[in-house]
Amino acid sequence: MGEKAVRAFLGVIPTLFLITCIVAVFAAALGCTSRVYQKIENKPLTPIN
Repeated sequence: MGEKAVRAFLGVIPTLFLITCIVAVFAAALGCTSRVYQKIENKPLTPIN
């Protein structure tokens, strides 16, 4: 492998890591919101004091 190939490979790793983190955060956020919506749909809405 040439030096350019190594640099390109090392440059791709953090990008993939960032993308994976962002996707994981979005998945967690979607999971949380869907759970909250399910709770709201299941329970009658009570006014928050």
